Amino acid sequence: MRSINRLAAVAALALTGPVLTAGPAAASAPWAPPAGYVYENSYFGTSAWCNQIGQEGVGAGKWAAYVCHETLRGIEHLMIYSDLYVKR
Repeated sequence: MRSINRLAAVAALALTGPVLTAGPAAASAPWAPPAGYVYENSYFGTSAWCNQIGQEGVGAGKWAAYVCHETLRGIEHLMIYSDLYVKR
């Protein structure tokens, strides 16, 4: 039973990401990238690979900044994907 509760907590955190909210209205809003950021690519797994690609892009001058956002996707089996958003 504990593992089911942990799995539910991990799934909820992965869906929303670590979010600090001021109240119920803030918690119900869907995640959106910061202003000026556009979708670049999606990577399977945690944000480690996404962060590496983001840092390489900044270093190569492809974009000025980046943010990675983890989401759960799937029908039968949920899997973590990390979406890369960049600011050019």
